[in-house]
Amino acid sequence: MDSLILTSMAKPAHTVLDMMPPVYPYPSTNAILQVNKNANTEQKKKDEEKKEEEEDEGGDEDGPKPMPPFSSCFILSTTNPFRRCCHYILTRKYFEFSILSVIAMSSIALAAEDPVCPESPSNQVLKYFDYVFTGVFTFEMLIKMVVLGLFLHQGSYFRDLWNILDFIVV
Repeated sequence: MDSLILTSMAKPAHTVLDMMPPVYPYPSTNAILQVNKNANTEQKKKDEEKKEEEEDEGGDEDGPKPMPPFSSCFILSTTNPFRRCCHYILTRKYFEFSILSVIAMSSIALAAEDPVCPESPSNQVLKYFDYVFTGVFTFEMLIKMVVLGLFLHQGSYFRDLWNILDFIVV
């Protein structure tokens, strides 16, 4: 029985107090950061992404798009007056609006043609309008080629699928 009493009275290897970290006098040094895992932080991230997208979209409206830093067709540098003039024309909102208006008028003229009587006077007038529309679209295409270059560098005319479609249609 003596052996049983001695073993039960023996001191354990560690105590609860030995496991506690030391207590410092200032609360900021022993404070434990608690994180609420149920907090909704995704909404803030989505709001920040929306703000960034709005800033990116808004950047285009503040000023004209910059001219590509490469020479166009190995001839026209970024300081060439002709290329700078073409860039000025291309980046104006009025030019874009006028091109969209000409596209709409061209579509109306195509719809107004009479396929039954090709020699009618209205078709003759529309034929001359078609020449004017083709000239305007060719002018737009050439200005874009001067500003952007043809196809050798990034952002050039033939590297954009819409410009390729425009080239084929014109």
